[in-house]
Amino acid sequence: MIPSLEGSRLGTYPHETVKNQTGFTLIELVVVVALLGILIPLISSLIFNAYNQYAVISATNRLSVSADTALRSVLDDIRLLNLIQTADENNLHFTLIGGGERYYRFDSGTLQLCMESCVNSQNDPVPESFGILAKNVNVDESSFKFYRSGGVLDANEIPSFESLNATASDLLVAYIMVEFELVSVNMEMPFHIIVRPGHPT
Repeated sequence: MIPSLEGSRLGTYPHETVKNQTGFTLIELVVVVALLGILIPLISSLIFNAYNQYAVISATNRLSVSADTALRSVLDDIRLLNLIQTADENNLHFTLIGGGERYYRFDSGTLQLCMESCVNSQNDPVPESFGILAKNVNVDESSFKFYRSGGVLDANEIPSFESLNATASDLLVAYIMVEFELVSVNMEMPFHIIVRPGHPT
């Protein structure tokens, strides 16, 4: 009787099926988990730092753009200054060469601008006429300063600006400096500009 070939094959090579099976050992799994435990905090830290750096750059750009817009407006208008109406550390109201008026003031954390109908009959500012030129202003660190050829005007000389129809030359104003500080989260950025009034370019 001839033995069955099929039976011999099944009985002779049962180990081949076991050899073809693959998988991870416990040591390999432990190594992978350990590596992930090291890499994940490092990668998270890099991503967090990159995001923080982006936030700082973005905030800096926003403050710089806001300051640039405000300074350009102040520069152009003071160059056209004709008659000073009111001036102190927080207010600067004047008429323009060729007509019109401008009123800049620091108030409620903002730099504000009025271009018409700025004061009432009592010469008080009309809040509804003002628009916001720059936000996030640290008013305590912001001011208008007025210089003559001999130096800055003293505080007791500033009230003389309140006399109507006083020109910059009448009050010996050689330069006006506008300085303000913009603030953001964990950031303070000072800006200033010095302008010679009544000298358009």
